[in-house]
Amino acid sequence: MNPLIKLAEEALEQSTNMEVLAQEGRWDELTDLQKIHTATIEKIMTAEADDAIKSQLRALLLEIKTTNNRTMDLAGDYKLKLVKEKKTLGQGAKMQKMLNALK
Repeated sequence: MNPLIKLAEEALEQSTNMEVLAQEGRWDELTDLQKIHTATIEKIMTAEADDAIKSQLRALLLEIKTTNNRTMDLAGDYKLKLVKEKKTLGQGAKMQKMLNALK
């Protein structure tokens, strides 16, 4: 197997694992894996690909991109949830402050 294809398959596995971690809410582990994934992708993007493997490599990279986009959507949803929770906590603190002022 071509080393570049093997590297792309490794990147796809990393991407799939990151999506699973996002689905499970394991954000710290995802962040650690994302650093490794970024390095793997950089190696692929800076390598010279033989014409014979370009279509296979392109298909793998598109699958990686699709998987990463799903992971980003999950991260965006999680971010919105955190913002909402922070806002709720802030409102609770304001209400407590008002109650304390009435005492």
